[in-house]
Amino acid sequence: MRPLKALLISTLASAVVLTSGWGCATNNATPAPENRTKQTQPMPRPITPVPAPLVGKKMAANKSETVLRADCRKAANAVPGVAKSSVVIMKPTMTALVGITLDSGKSPASSRKVMDATAKRVEKVPTIRNAYVTADPALVKRVEMMAKDIAAGKPVSGMTREWNEIITRITPK
Repeated sequence: MRPLKALLISTLASAVVLTSGWGCATNNATPAPENRTKQTQPMPRPITPVPAPLVGKKMAANKSETVLRADCRKAANAVPGVAKSSVVIMKPTMTALVGITLDSGKSPASSRKVMDATAKRVEKVPTIRNAYVTADPALVKRVEMMAKDIAAGKPVSGMTREWNEIITRITPK
C-alpha cells in the first residue's frame, strides 16, 4: 500500500509542476514597430444598395406619421356628414383613432352610419389596419388634445393609458 501511495503522490506532484509551467510562459515575440507615418489614402466607403422604387403599401409604410395622419384626416373629412376630424395613429399596430364632429342637423340615429362610413374610409388609407371612430364630444376633445400633444413632439407611447381608455369607451364589452 505504501509504494502505491508514494507513486500516486509523485504522479500528482509532477502533474502540478508541469501544468503550472504552461500558464507562466513568457511571450518572446517582438512587438511590431510603431508606424509613425500617417496614411493619406482615404478609407473606402461601403457600397450602399440603391433602394428599389416604392409602390403601394411599401410607400405608405415609409410615410411619416404626420403625413399618414393628414391622409386619414382627409379621408374622414370626405365622408358626408363629417364637419371636421382629429386623428391619432398608434404606429406599431397601425390603428387610427378618429374623433369626428358631425355636421349640424345630423340626428343621433344617422351618426352611427356616419361613424361606420368614416371607419371604412380611414381603413382604406394604405397601412391603416383598424380605425376606431367616435362622435362623442368629450372623447373627440380628448383625441384632439392627443393629436396636439403629438404634433408638439410628445411621444405616442406616453399616451397608451389615454388611448386604451378611449378605445374601451368606443367599443364597450
